[in-house]
Amino acid sequence: MDEIRDIRNIIKIEVLQSIQDQFAEATGISFVSVDYRGHPITRMSGFTDFCKMMRADENLCQRCFRCDAHGGLNATITGKPFFYYCHTSLVDFAVPLFLKGSFMGAVLCGQVKVPQEDEAAAGLEDIIKPSPEWRENPEMAAAYDKINVVPFSKIKSVALLMQKMLQYMIDEEYKNIVTEELGRKQQELAEEKNRRIYLEEALKVRRFFDFQNRYGLDFIFYILNVISKLAYQEHALETENTVCDFSDMMRYLFNNSHSRFVSLEDELKYFSCFAAIQKRRLDGNLEYEISVPRKYYSVPCPFTLMHAVLENIFKYNCDIEGKARIHVSGKESGGAFLLTVSSRGIPFDGELLGSGLDFDGAGDGYSDRVVLSVLNRRLKALFGESYGIFLKKSADDGGSGVDVQIKLPLSSSGVAE
Repeated sequence: MDEIRDIRNIIKIEVLQSIQDQFAEATGISFVSVDYRGHPITRMSGFTDFCKMMRADENLCQRCFRCDAHGGLNATITGKPFFYYCHTSLVDFAVPLFLKGSFMGAVLCGQVKVPQEDEAAAGLEDIIKPSPEWRENPEMAAAYDKINVVPFSKIKSVALLMQKMLQYMIDEEYKNIVTEELGRKQQELAEEKNRRIYLEEALKVRRFFDFQNRYGLDFIFYILNVISKLAYQEHALETENTVCDFSDMMRYLFNNSHSRFVSLEDELKYFSCFAAIQKRRLDGNLEYEISVPRKYYSVPCPFTLMHAVLENIFKYNCDIEGKARIHVSGKESGGAFLLTVSSRGIPFDGELLGSGLDFDGAGDGYSDRVVLSVLNRRLKALFGESYGIFLKKSADDGGSGVDVQIKLPLSSSGVAE
């Protein structure tokens, strides 16, 4: 209970100190915050020279502490800011702070005078018997005369504003703590429930991530070479656009590197950047188009799905003669979503077309065929045997193109958790 009741575990003290300092500077009123035991938890903000002298005196400071204790107690009992005269007839007030009905602490404020016309209307009383002996000290008397005069209406507004602000912060932070704790427990339950599933799937996931990591560095170096070539051949716009596209791609890869699934919309944005860079590499001899209806943009996709497909289409160093075209389309088919990436005028791996996607990746190193074959097995493991990648040789391109068709579930309800 003490751990929750300690205001330090709810509000960051540096934030409370900052609020307290700014209030003091804006209002000319002094502030200090204490915990539920009455122990100060912040530094003094805006304390007057007079009050500093009082608290430095071994005898007089005890009266100050008694005023603080009585003021805080009365505020705790009423649950509202409590206004009073301290033992030197300065106006002080205590702002109580609560959490679920438990007293958390208070902000002790004041060290100001009020105009004479406000004194009767405010109805303030001495919290303890006044102590006039300090007036015999000329330095203290001079410091007292310099203390700010603040209308009582302003003092009251400051107290209510301070209470509402800090009380709101306490309530919100407590909600966050409860929510985080609940989320942590739910996560632990979910992790325990899925542990066996993840262990059974570990081998499949490892192979998928292995090829992700393998081509990641190669791809970065490839793009850097393209940018270097453009920087050498021209000055400015195309290079700038390439750098921007590359930055978007890298940001997408890094931000989602631990994600199993992303939306089709995100993958299509990645495709646009990839294709734009390829078009510049091919001196404009590439046209690309996306004609997937927006209603399918939320279809769940394995992360880097489009990269695996495009890597096999381009192979990075292939030479293309004449115009090439890539068209990405999508439609519903048999209760699933069919994404088709059609390439025309771009040579494709004939061996891959002939053998299908049954290559198991055995042997040394990775080939282009491994990327699609691993991804195909991954899709089937995630969604079922009816899903996956299907290759079809182009019939209208003289044999130099291919349609890569990817069958995915329409919604996340078809995704294995």
